Amino acid sequence: MQKRLRVFLFSFSLLICTVSTLAQKKYDIQYFTVESDITGMQRDDNNEFVWIATENGLIRFDGLHFVPFNSGNCSFIVRDRLHLQGNQATGEIFAANSGNIFLVADNRLKPYEKKTNINYYGENLYNKIVSLYLGRKTVPKINSYNFESKLFPLNDSTYLVQNRNILCGYSASSINPFYKKTITGVSYLFKVDSSLFMLNEQNEFILIDPITNTEEKINLDNINETTSISKKNRAIYWQTGEEQPVLISGTKAWTIDYKNNKITLTLICSQVPTGAQIKYAEYDTKDGILIFATDKKSIIVIHATLFISSVKKSKADPNEINSYYGQIE
Repeated sequence: MQKRLRVFLFSFSLLICTVSTLAQKKYDIQYFTVESDITGMQRDDNNEFVWIATENGLIRFDGLHFVPFNSGNCSFIVRDRLHLQGNQATGEIFAANSGNIFLVADNRLKPYEKKTNINYYGENLYNKIVSLYLGRKTVPKINSYNFESKLFPLNDSTYLVQNRNILCGYSASSINPFYKKTITGVSYLFKVDSSLFMLNEQNEFILIDPITNTEEKINLDNINETTSISKKNRAIYWQTGEEQPVLISGTKAWTIDYKNNKITLTLICSQVPTGAQIKYAEYDTKDGILIFATDKKSIIVIHATLFISSVKKSKADPNEINSYYGQIE
């Protein structure tokens, strides 16, 4: 019997007066709920899809429509729990389960390589994933890696592995790490283009160079934005393969850029839903769409537009509520 993906949509609009003029920003917010836990999310820049990994297979999402790929409609998938891995260098997106690796190609999920009897956190599958990052070269076995770890490819022969609060650097030619750092407190590691950064507990942006083993504090270009970033209520969302991280603090979200040795924060949303338990975040710069995947098995889509109105509103006011329930094959 073919599996179904059940989706519930709740949408509304918020009108926010951004300044004391007639210029207003409209936020269209949509909530989609899926039946299984979300294990990953990756945006395909080439085809403008967002791919969502779940315990019940992979979902292709265009901002409104869901297309599932699981054992119910793909004979090559045996175990539906999938994890996503992006390759920043090539733009490829891979999905992996406990025994196979799949490739997102031609807007579909296809078999990449079949191998049985691989443990879920096994070294063999890990080696294959890292090999894909490094141009499919043979790499050392790292016992500490699992699907919850983060990978930071530096070039075609070196990479970093973050496992909990330990960051290690490895090269393809040696099994011993050439770099090791213990991350203290609630800090976030992310990349902007080819540069590696950490946001520490003091809300300082630190540029890390594992090759030279040096660190440098980077100033903000728009320094006033730091007053909006809470030291306790903030998080940076970045997945391997993404070009631009998203910083969220309270109800605000920014993209992070690095140019001329300065960090620039660009506000993209001032109405992030509170209590959403955001797990993954993606921002489409072309269409101005912010997408969240949450621990509550939901997808949140926020689209902001700027317009001129003759009516002023002093605060957010939900309106135009509509909802529907549907099943997607």
